[in-house]
Amino acid sequence: MKKINKYVLISTLTIISVLTFAFSNSISEGVITYTIDMSDIKDLNSDPNMAAMFENAKMLISFNDKFVKTEVDMGMVNVITIADLKNSVVTSLMDMMGNKIALELNNEEFEKQEALEKDLSIEYLDETKEIAGYKCNAAIIKSTADISTKVYYTKDIQLNGRKFVNGMNSKLPGAALEFEVSNQGMNIRFTATKIEQKKLSNDIFDIPSGYEKMTQDELMKMMKNPGQ
Repeated sequence: MKKINKYVLISTLTIISVLTFAFSNSISEGVITYTIDMSDIKDLNSDPNMAAMFENAKMLISFNDKFVKTEVDMGMVNVITIADLKNSVVTSLMDMMGNKIALELNNEEFEKQEALEKDLSIEYLDETKEIAGYKCNAAIIKSTADISTKVYYTKDIQLNGRKFVNGMNSKLPGAALEFEVSNQGMNIRFTATKIEQKKLSNDIFDIPSGYEKMTQDELMKMMKNPGQ
């Protein structure tokens, strides 16, 4: 990854993984599948080999009344985020070209993040479209971190465990089925293509072994100073 800033990409993926927590409605348990469109990233368009690596990027959200698991698969970079709703703990598992890192955020750390999003603003648009069989309304969300997101959300799937919802969409009156994240020149679009209602085993929400535990500060330091 020579041209694409790895720090920006990883920070964007971390934002996204937290952004999507957590779904429930009449569908209280199941899986939502999203495609990931990175075609607006100029560096990818100018490098066919790099573009091919991200061609089949996708995100899965598995959820029930106790846990939410987000899996972002972008080929070279994979991020799994597991939220334990009962114990107010979120663990992000990152596999970056074989380097496996576990980042745990407890409720106190999430409250610190929420405090940074007090100036969050939402502009509701007079625009609708159908996504994965659901009627969705449009909105634009802007944060103080210079991140803007256009979202299509449905009121038919309500959010659960709102303390785990990043300020990006915690105020939305429904679940985001399509959203675009813009961060330091990188535009990534997520679109739901399938929503499945099915029983899930709690085992899929277990934290796997083999990951090196890090604090958020240690991860940011590593990304800014690779190899040190």
